[in-house]
Amino acid sequence: KQIVIIGIILTMDELLVKIIKLSPQHWAKYKAIRLEALKSDPIAFADIYDNAVVNEDSYWKKRLINPEQIWLFAEFDSHIVGMIGAYLKDNNQPSESAAIVGVYVSKNYRGKGICKKLMNQVLEDISKTGFIKKVKLWVAETQNSARKLYEKSGFKYIGKDKKNIEHNGKVYEEFIMEKDLD
Repeated sequence: KQIVIIGIILTMDELLVKIIKLSPQHWAKYKAIRLEALKSDPIAFADIYDNAVVNEDSYWKKRLINPEQIWLFAEFDSHIVGMIGAYLKDNNQPSESAAIVGVYVSKNYRGKGICKKLMNQVLEDISKTGFIKKVKLWVAETQNSARKLYEKSGFKYIGKDKKNIEHNGKVYEEFIMEKDLD
């Protein structure tokens, strides 16, 4: 089924996906989607599954309430199917630049506009801080779909990170992208 709203065609899935914040008591939902992401797309993250799985409950709770971070989740039919995060400080110092991190949508829900909804909401939340002027993110060279989404969201390629991503004995370059906030 599709619904047309002001000339835009949306599927029922898109309409039913809610972008939410999780309270600390729902830390297990955050942990579950993060671990799924690390298993599914390990090249996309600065962490590895074996490290994340042993984090204590307090680790996940603290991340959800940290005022220097934003964590948003895509919820469909009471299930978390995606996430996005932002760090509002650089090395614990106030900054005019934020970093988008932890972008992930479960494989069965990709291609439905969920990541775009997550990105739009996190950019809106970052803008509301009033002090962030630029947003950066890092994307592995192999993540063409993600890079295209970021470009459509206004991010521009600004260079390669000096650190590369290593996974299963292979080395991947990581691109840096940036967007000015208006």
